[in-house]
Amino acid sequence: MLRRINWPLAGMAALFLVVFLMPPLQALQGVDVMPLWAHVAGETFSIVIAMMMFGIVWNAYGVDRPGNTLIIACGFLAVGLLDFGHMLSFKGMPDFVTPSGPEKAIQFWLAMRFVVALTLLAVALRSWQPLSNPRIRYGLLTGSLAITAFIFWLVLALGQELPHTFIEGEGLTPLKVGAEYFIIAMFMASAVLFYRQAQRPPGPFRSFDSANLFAASVISMLSELSLVLYSAVGDIFNLLGHVYEIVSYVFIYRAVFVDSVREPYSKLQQAKESLASSRQMLRSIIDNVPARIFWKDHESRYLGANNLFLRDAGVSDESQLIGKNDFELFPEQAELFRADDRRVMETGTPKLDYEEPIKTAEGRTGYLLTSKVLLRGTDGKVSGVLGTYVDITEQKRMAKLLQASELEFRALAENSPNIILRYDWDCRLIYANSAYERETQVPADEAMYLTPDRHWRATMPVGEYKRKLVQVMETGVPCEILLEWKRLDNGHSTSYAFQVVAERSMDGKVEGVLAIGHNVTALMAAEQRLEESYAQLRELTTRREEAREDERKRIARDIHDELGQMLTALRMEVSLLRMTFGQDNPQLMGQVQNIMGHVDATIQVVRNVAAKLRPAVLDMGIVSAMEWQMGEFAKRSGIRCGLNISEEDIYLDEERSTALYRVVQESLTNVARHAQAENVDISLWRDGESYLLEVRDDGKGFDPETLKKKTFGLMGIRERVMLLQGELDITSEPGSGTTVSVRIPVHRA
Repeated sequence: MLRRINWPLAGMAALFLVVFLMPPLQALQGVDVMPLWAHVAGETFSIVIAMMMFGIVWNAYGVDRPGNTLIIACGFLAVGLLDFGHMLSFKGMPDFVTPSGPEKAIQFWLAMRFVVALTLLAVALRSWQPLSNPRIRYGLLTGSLAITAFIFWLVLALGQELPHTFIEGEGLTPLKVGAEYFIIAMFMASAVLFYRQAQRPPGPFRSFDSANLFAASVISMLSELSLVLYSAVGDIFNLLGHVYEIVSYVFIYRAVFVDSVREPYSKLQQAKESLASSRQMLRSIIDNVPARIFWKDHESRYLGANNLFLRDAGVSDESQLIGKNDFELFPEQAELFRADDRRVMETGTPKLDYEEPIKTAEGRTGYLLTSKVLLRGTDGKVSGVLGTYVDITEQKRMAKLLQASELEFRALAENSPNIILRYDWDCRLIYANSAYERETQVPADEAMYLTPDRHWRATMPVGEYKRKLVQVMETGVPCEILLEWKRLDNGHSTSYAFQVVAERSMDGKVEGVLAIGHNVTALMAAEQRLEESYAQLRELTTRREEAREDERKRIARDIHDELGQMLTALRMEVSLLRMTFGQDNPQLMGQVQNIMGHVDATIQVVRNVAAKLRPAVLDMGIVSAMEWQMGEFAKRSGIRCGLNISEEDIYLDEERSTALYRVVQESLTNVARHAQAENVDISLWRDGESYLLEVRDDGKGFDPETLKKKTFGLMGIRERVMLLQGELDITSEPGSGTTVSVRIPVHRA
């Protein structure tokens, strides 16, 4: 801003220096170069500018405007009036109360210039803030007029008694020169303050146009310097001083006009543009809100609406709606709509969120959720109603379907023999069917919206139950929970198997869990009876095997001891017969030899039968028994056998030794019958708290899925392993051989 006034100020200063320093112009000092008409015209122009400043600021002032502009306005009201007195006091002008002359004109001039300097200094010293009280403006006006009246009284009534300021033929007196320099000092102080204000960054109430006021102060200084130098009323310096006065007034007027007229007008234009933008935005919002919006006058005639309402009303443009009433648009519902309008306007109470039917221009009957509120004018009086509604036809249809679905669900749930429960994310019960109340004897309304802790009687800890519910909600993976509790009515145990699944919303988000419990009390009892039957069967089987092994042992011992002794005695007698009669009877010798061969064969058969019933080597331990068995198998079948046993880790009682021996015996029998193998490897070792037996062959193998369930050899193996509380695993593939694995505990439970 300061840059724009540098050149005008430089020009004004240069003009002063030219007049002051150049001899041809200096020669005009004391020469009358400003005729009366020019003097009057210049002063008239100054008076007009001063009065315009007052009129513009006084009438355009608002409470939000800086109070400094009012100081300028009231100050220049006094300046204009004093300048008018100065103009009427020129030499050659008609007498104004007292005779006109230079002395009277200078008195008005000095007073007027002092008021100008004082006004600018006051404006420069005061911060640019609004007046603390709007009525202060009238105080400023009163003060301005009072000062003006006092000066007029002083000059007109006591002017002859005041000190002289001008002596004809001699020029200005020291008083006048000193007064001018005092006024120059005031203008200089104002200029310094305005210059500093113009350097400040933009901010609230920053000096609005300090640059122009700075220029006015500087030019006023030049004006006063010029008026110090004149020696005649109409010489060149007096003319120059009046020109500078007019120019300074123009700069002040520019500052006042910008603040009081141009700036408010610019703000008004900005406000209009902002209002237009706000109206456009409001219209865009109204037209894009997913609801119908309309407004009516106090006679229920439509004043406007958004596009959705226009569509329902069957019109394409808002102009086709304005001025119409409900009888023209919705004849069937008009009375109902207008009754609602009257109720809102008469009672002053909004009517919110109520349902009403409607029939659209297309003939479709629907339902609306409507709200109506009062519209008031700027005077606060009722001017109409504002209404909004949404079409809830589809929502009502869906609500009916949902209600029907809910009834169906409740009919199924309430009549289901199963317990049906629903929990939210906090494990609070939000639904329980009648089966819950019937089976637990807990009223559903007492358990509703509570966690299971309050009425928990199941054997499972409630914390574990809640953890399982939370796990299902967090993972979405269903689980099964078995709960058992004692009924209060008869004390009997009741068991329910609950299938727990996550409940999801339409967007797939888990909202809770659904638990459906089936009464498995009878099933659990049946399983318990079946388990007891299995236990009894296992006990019978164990006893049968023990009896069979004992019988085998007894038979083997009897065969070995009794039949063996008899055959041995028979052989000894035959041998004695051969020794007694054989040498004399060669024919008898041959027959005796044959008998001895049959006896020896019978002895071997007896030994084999006894060994098959129960090998005597079993009494020496499982390791020796398996070594003997491998040797016998390899001898009979021709299949190479390998045995891998960690003998130091194997400690088996007679029962388990016999059972493992029979498993190996049956496995080798199957290899010999079906495997077509060349090699068999048997391993027995301890693995922690278990013994592992593995029989592996390299035969043709088979598909375990096609294995007949009634394969008696494998059934025997499974039965023996089950009696040992062990596990059996048979692995085989066609062409890859077969592996029989048995795991039994080290210590019998």
